[in-house]
Amino acid sequence: MHAIQDASVPHHAAGYLGNWHGKYESDLRVEEWLNDPRFRNEVRDLVNQWNRVDTSPPQILRQDDWDLTPAINWRIDYLVTWVALNAYYAYATVYNHFRNGYKLDENSAKELVKKATAMSVLVRIKALDEYQRLHRLPIDLVARSVLAEWYNDLRERLPFPGRDTDRRGFALIRHSATLQDGRQYNNVLETHPRWHDCYSEELKRGGAIYGLYELTIPNNARFTAKIGFLSGARNTDGVRFEVFWYIQNPPTRFRLLKTRKEYDGRLRDISIDLRRFSGQYGKLCIKVLADKSSGQDWAVWVNPQITQ
Repeated sequence: MHAIQDASVPHHAAGYLGNWHGKYESDLRVEEWLNDPRFRNEVRDLVNQWNRVDTSPPQILRQDDWDLTPAINWRIDYLVTWVALNAYYAYATVYNHFRNGYKLDENSAKELVKKATAMSVLVRIKALDEYQRLHRLPIDLVARSVLAEWYNDLRERLPFPGRDTDRRGFALIRHSATLQDGRQYNNVLETHPRWHDCYSEELKRGGAIYGLYELTIPNNARFTAKIGFLSGARNTDGVRFEVFWYIQNPPTRFRLLKTRKEYDGRLRDISIDLRRFSGQYGKLCIKVLADKSSGQDWAVWVNPQITQ
């Protein structure tokens, strides 16, 4: 919220800390404007206009993009930047870079406050939507994968999303992926174990990758997913899928799944009863281990979730 407020100040948007910045803020009649029903209705109209899904969200914002219409699926830094672009536009066109001194333009200032207020509301809606998406049942582990901790068997911390050229192993989301049964699926999490074939002799074994999800197990819950491979992984010699539940008091590890999967043209459904862990706080671990070779171990979890 503070970033949005700062971005709406022309002096900030131009990169200045001083240059009448304090005077500008003291001249704003924010409380008066917010108490004006017409102003509030205009803010509401902007929120309704922006609370949409942009089918082609920007990959970069340029100086003249101040007149684009924001959307709730824009990245949060882009939403803040858009407010700053509007403030800079006012700095350049309304105030002429303050070359002739400072005098508040109330219409411009009121418009910037209106946009900053509407953007603050939109960001709160975006945050609430994201929170509910991550915490409601079913708990979508693909959506939560960005919050998980990812490691390989050498205990190297891996980024998320990873790159599919990373020999340390990688995890990333595949959208509309064709899998080994020839069908397309959404909500696919690829977890490729460490490429142990590419390491020195003493490390040419045990390639693995795992993700740790910190959460509380809901009552009467189950873990469900389909497991298999991306289409074309014909040279894999198979992998092992494992699922664990970790608690700290006392430190205990429960193995929930250990199953080998080959590239056989079929996905496999898994369903794990979590009722005995109802209400427990801990870490759910999903893991993939390579066999003798890690070549084409394009292992995937399809729609992994905790549900009731």
